[in-house]
Amino acid sequence: MDKCLIFAVAGSGKTSYLVKNLNLNKRVLLVTYTINNSANLKRKVAEKFGYVPENIKVCSYFSFLFNFCFKPFLSMKLDAKGIVFQENPI
Repeated sequence: MDKCLIFAVAGSGKTSYLVKNLNLNKRVLLVTYTINNSANLKRKVAEKFGYVPENIKVCSYFSFLFNFCFKPFLSMKLDAKGIVFQENPI
């Protein structure tokens, strides 16, 4: 399973296929659209190995974009330390 992208309808067996083909010898990044499905994937990985191995990263789409795309490249330029929500006075 090298550089694999899977698009399929719900219930087609994507999660089962991915978890079945995981091993401890390769680094794997599993990105899913929802937070609930990332929790489901982590649970399935933990069921297979008894824990979530260091070489397997499971994240939602937003956390992937933030952690792998925004933080490493723009944090130094923007001096960003995280997301800050400020209330607008009316």
